[in-house]
Amino acid sequence: MKKFLMVLFMLCTIGSTAARPAVHCSPARMAMGGAGSAVVNKEDSYFYNPAHAVKIKHSLTLPPFIIFPNSIYYGAETPGALRKLNEGEEKESAVEAYRRIIPTALGLGGNWSSGIVFDAEEIGALAIGAYAGGQLDSKVLNRLSPRFEASGYFDLVFPSLTWADEVDLANYVANPEDFFLRNLQIGFTLKKINRYALYNAEDGGETLEVEAIDLLDEDSPSGLNVRAGSGVGLDIGVLGEAETFLGATKIGIVAHNLFTRLNGISYDNINSEKLQEEYPYTQQIPLTMTAGLAVQASPFKQGWLAFLHYILPDAVYAADWDIIHPDNSLYKRLHFGLEQNYGLCGWRMGLNQGYPTLGFNFNLGWYRAGLVYYTEELGDEVGRQPQSYYVLHSSFVF
Repeated sequence: MKKFLMVLFMLCTIGSTAARPAVHCSPARMAMGGAGSAVVNKEDSYFYNPAHAVKIKHSLTLPPFIIFPNSIYYGAETPGALRKLNEGEEKESAVEAYRRIIPTALGLGGNWSSGIVFDAEEIGALAIGAYAGGQLDSKVLNRLSPRFEASGYFDLVFPSLTWADEVDLANYVANPEDFFLRNLQIGFTLKKINRYALYNAEDGGETLEVEAIDLLDEDSPSGLNVRAGSGVGLDIGVLGEAETFLGATKIGIVAHNLFTRLNGISYDNINSEKLQEEYPYTQQIPLTMTAGLAVQASPFKQGWLAFLHYILPDAVYAADWDIIHPDNSLYKRLHFGLEQNYGLCGWRMGLNQGYPTLGFNFNLGWYRAGLVYYTEELGDEVGRQPQSYYVLHSSFVF
């Protein structure tokens, strides 16, 4: 079984560095289907929209045991695949054992974040923080000759420096009382991005294909292609309120990774014996922009759906649309979420790229914890490579 686990671990760490956005995604946003540009929470929402820092002055977030990740998640199919491999280990050849788990998606990942928000009196809110995240995925395909498609990355953002403040509309609008937005805030985040990843040297893509028989051949170890780079990124966020048919509605717009370019070193064909090649590389991180809204309402007080008022007495309803994003599919850009808290506990649900998400959270004073189930699409179009995860998360929030 150890050999199988070592091979699976290797596959989960094989990936590429085709440019992907560098954006922090908290468990709260995962549970709400990825919606969050207008949903403020103390934990880490200002990492996603810098303007949120104005709303959460005098707050501090720490991960459990300082160095332990805030969230750990793994693919929903992973435990079953490991069990099938274990059952076939003694009875079958290695390739036959892999055929038992086809098709299977394996996944592992986690996030870590910490930060503090100050009230800087005359100049607004200042926040200093850091966050990291990694995701490792592989898919087992082709029953005749088992093949793995794998991708993975690890991003470390340190430091993340945020400034945010209220905007006095009277300085920019003749009649601010007639302007459609009120309570407007704007924020900027300057961040240092460090990215580590493996990549496919043949096409530079983020998916690496490996035959199972090659991994099991100890006489011809596969070389690894590694890139390590860093750069400076800029995020800009806006948060305001408007009166809509839903009531008082928060509206958020955020742009990530403006003018962001990573520079580093590529190490090709690394194995246990020697380093074959080393050369510099440059990678452009794509600009992304998201617009969203959130409203806290109690729409089920009357009518034939009045029984829902006991379940959703005062819920937050949110929606996000990725205006600018590398994904071409409209459905992959849509995110819808709902959040209902009851004091010491609560729950969240949503639709992420059309796939349902669900989360349960506990608020025990300074300590918060929860469980999330969510799905994201790893392919170019919805329905091609959905990957589901279970997420355990916890943090200290002051």
